[in-house]
Amino acid sequence: MAREALGLHLYGMEEDGDEIPVASAPGKLQPVEDGFYTLIEVRTGPVRDKQLNKSVTKNVTLPRWLELEATKAELNFSQVLQHALKQELRIFDKNAK
Repeated sequence: MAREALGLHLYGMEEDGDEIPVASAPGKLQPVEDGFYTLIEVRTGPVRDKQLNKSVTKNVTLPRWLELEATKAELNFSQVLQHALKQELRIFDKNAK
């Protein structure tokens, strides 16, 4: 769990624009009484990808008649909104069909 915690903390620091500190050199660490050090390796790329691809909930306001028509047509509101946002932002999926 230390790897996940460190990865999320570093991701948060990146998002906040904080400077990421350099890792401590193992040979320069002072011994601790009744304790030990352990290496925690983390790659922030996969953590960042996971966080950026998480689903979020957004509340939208629609005229009732439009909601009724879309429901009748069995449209998936999330898919339609994603498609419209990508089109508006000129973002094109390489894997889109």
